[in-house]
Amino acid sequence: MMPRLSRWHTLATLTMTVVLSACAGGAVPTAPLSASGQTAAGFQGAGRAQIANPGVEPNAGCPQRFLDCVTVSKSKGAEIIWCYGPQSDPCAKSDAGKVKWSGVVCLAKGPTCKGPIKVLTAKWSGPFKCKASDKCKGTFELDTIKPGPGLKETSKYLYKQDIHICKGASCQDAYIGLDVGP
Repeated sequence: MMPRLSRWHTLATLTMTVVLSACAGGAVPTAPLSASGQTAAGFQGAGRAQIANPGVEPNAGCPQRFLDCVTVSKSKGAEIIWCYGPQSDPCAKSDAGKVKWSGVVCLAKGPTCKGPIKVLTAKWSGPFKCKASDKCKGTFELDTIKPGPGLKETSKYLYKQDIHICKGASCQDAYIGLDVGP
């Protein structure tokens, strides 16, 4: 079954908050709000394309070391839709198919992910074509974070997701803090 962009509202009920961008040199920027109210940040440099996860509210309590933070349901996991497009509105003119997305979930200790963990996993799929009824153009990616056996509720962002995005030979990473809720 192909996910639809109208699922954004369901995603917000999983108490997720915005979770992606790309950053140069491993430094994670604070995510600015785009004109459409979506958290977005992108490859550094003027006129470069932006990345956004629409339909969720910014998380003001997220530590500065993360681009943003998400609470993942211990029973259901989380689904996150990513758009890739111009800074003015990444999702209205999304072209996620022009970049390669990947990422792992690891412990939040340290500046980078040393290895994936088993209690939370991330699986990317897409790109999926937007439909006119979804009020967007182009494509989007779906990132599914799945809970594994032995996962316990957490606080203080014990885990993080490494979001890795490549456009041509240029690859960059961002980190999203993850808590586990009911």
